[in-house]
Amino acid sequence: KPYTEEMFRSGLRRAIDGYNRKEEKKSVIENRQPNKIRYIAPHETRHTYISRLVSKGVNPATVAKMVGHERVETTLNFYTHVSDNDIIEASKEIG
Repeated sequence: KPYTEEMFRSGLRRAIDGYNRKEEKKSVIENRQPNKIRYIAPHETRHTYISRLVSKGVNPATVAKMVGHERVETTLNFYTHVSDNDIIEASKEIG
């Protein structure tokens, strides 16, 4: 049976939940706040990857081609997100 996206997601979620349960117990023993891992859906990493490529100056048409978008507008309108650091760096450019 082929490995599906849902199988990957549920396996990832189980691994993170298992870690978080152990971390919760360990933090109680050590009298500290737990350092839990937040679940991130695999698709969210796609948005981050695309946003970072564009913010590093990779041509949006190249990024669109790399990720399989037929239209650059899809890449720019739905997958790129401006970070606080992007705003800080842009404001430095204008002096």
